[in-house]
Amino acid sequence: MNQETKNLEQSEIPVYRKISLLGERVNSMINVYNMSTPGYHDILTAISNEVRNETGSDLAILEFLNGMRICIVSNSDFADTVFRDAERVKKGRFFIPIMASTTAAPVEGEDVVDTISLLTAETSPEYLDRKMKVAVLLSGNKLKDYAPITTEITNEVLEGSEEAIDLVEKFDLITLRLVLETFLGTKLSPEEDERIAEYFRLASKYNVLNYFMGKRPAELLGQGAKFRREELFFTETIVPIIIRRIDELNTDKTIRNSSMLDSLIIDGESKQQIETDIRTFLLAGQETTASVMSSVMYELFENPEVFDKLIEEILSIADGKNAITFENTSKLSYLDKVINETLRREPPTHLVPRETKKDLLLGDQIVPANTILFVNVRGMGMDKRYWENPEKFDPDRQEYNTVGEPAGYFPWGARKGSKIPKDINRRCIGENFARMSMKNILSNMILRFYIDLIKAGDISSGVVPTRPSELIIQLRERRKSASE
Repeated sequence: MNQETKNLEQSEIPVYRKISLLGERVNSMINVYNMSTPGYHDILTAISNEVRNETGSDLAILEFLNGMRICIVSNSDFADTVFRDAERVKKGRFFIPIMASTTAAPVEGEDVVDTISLLTAETSPEYLDRKMKVAVLLSGNKLKDYAPITTEITNEVLEGSEEAIDLVEKFDLITLRLVLETFLGTKLSPEEDERIAEYFRLASKYNVLNYFMGKRPAELLGQGAKFRREELFFTETIVPIIIRRIDELNTDKTIRNSSMLDSLIIDGESKQQIETDIRTFLLAGQETTASVMSSVMYELFENPEVFDKLIEEILSIADGKNAITFENTSKLSYLDKVINETLRREPPTHLVPRETKKDLLLGDQIVPANTILFVNVRGMGMDKRYWENPEKFDPDRQEYNTVGEPAGYFPWGARKGSKIPKDINRRCIGENFARMSMKNILSNMILRFYIDLIKAGDISSGVVPTRPSELIIQLRERRKSASE
C-alpha cells in the first residue's frame, strides 16, 4: 500500500456545524446585499477562529441544510497544498454566475465558462498557453505603454477637485477608465462609465448571493433583474466595440494600437473568446485595484508617520519633476511595502474559493470530494503564528525579509516560493498590471496634491471587494500652495 493510498484511508474531518437556511447564512447574505457588515467573510472567519479555539484544528467543515459543504482553510501549509494540487482541487464555480452570459459555443459535454474563461477554466496545456499569452499583455513593455495613460487619467479625474470629494468613488472612476482604455483602446461617455461601474458593483453582489443562496433567493432580493439589466447594457456597449475593431483590423492591420483588444485580435482569438477575456479582466481588474488603493489611503491616514515617510520617498524620486514616470515607479520601494502590508491586513478578497475534485489530504485529515474550499487569506494575514503583532500596520516588518513571500501571505493566490509546479499557475494573472497601476496612481496623486482627510468610513468586509465605505478628502495643489 503506497503512502497516498494509506493517507486517503484516514477518517474525514467531522462536520463542525450545520447551518440552516435561516440565521447566519441569510443574515450574512442580506448584509452583502446592503453592503454592510458582518458579511459572509466575517461570519465564516469567526467560525474558523471558533473551531481553532475549541478543537485546535485549522480546518473547519460547515454544512448547510441544502447539502452544500464548506471547508475553511486557515493554515499556510494547507493553503499551499490547495493552490498546488491541480489533480484534486479545481477553481470551482464561484465566478460562473457572472461569466455565464458569454456568447461562445460550449464544447460538447462541458460548460462553456469551464473551458474558456481564465477565471474558471481548469489547468490544461491549452489553458496555460492562453494564460501565458495574456500575461505578456499585462507585463513588461505593455506596462510601459499603459503608464502614460494611467497618469493622464488620474490627472483628468482629479483635476479641479477643489470641493470635498469621496476618494473611494474617484478611485473607482480612475480604474474603470484605465481598464477600458488599456484593454479596449477606447473612451466611453461619463454616462456609459457610470452604467458599467454599476454593472461591476451589482456583479459582485449578485455573484455572492447566487453562489451561497442559489438563484431563487437572489431573485427575491431583487438582484437578478438589476444585474441582468446592467449586464445587457454592458454587452450592448462592449460587444459592438469588439466587432467593429475586428473588422477594422481585418481591413488594415497597420492601425493596430497598444490595447489588449488589438493584441488578442492580431493573435487570432475568436470574437467569443475575446469577449470572454475582456469581460474577465474588466470584472476582475477594476474593482479590486480600486479597493486596494482605497484601503492603502485608509491605512496612510491612520498611520501618519508611514504617510510622511512615503511622501518623502515620492518627492525624492520625482526630484522636482511634475510626474512619476514608469521607469521611476520601480524605485518606489517603500510604496511597494505599503501596498504589501495593506494586502496583508485588508486583501480585497478575504476568502479565495476553490473546490475539491477528489478527496484531499491536508495534514492528517481528509477533505471530502465536492467540498467548497475557502482559503482564509485575511485570517492568515492576521494570525499571530505567522506575524508578530499583526494588528500593527508596519510596512517594514521583518517577515517580508524572506525568499519569495512569507507564510500566511496569499493576497495574490499561490505564494511565491511555495514550490508551485511550473505547469500549474494559481497566481493572479493581473498582478503586475495591478501593482503598476496602483503605484502610478497613488504616487502621482501624492506628488501633485496635499491630501486632507475630512471623514473616513470603516473598512467593511460586508463589501465585496473589501474597502472603506468612504474617504472624504480635500485636495490642494502642492505647486500652487508653495507659491502662495
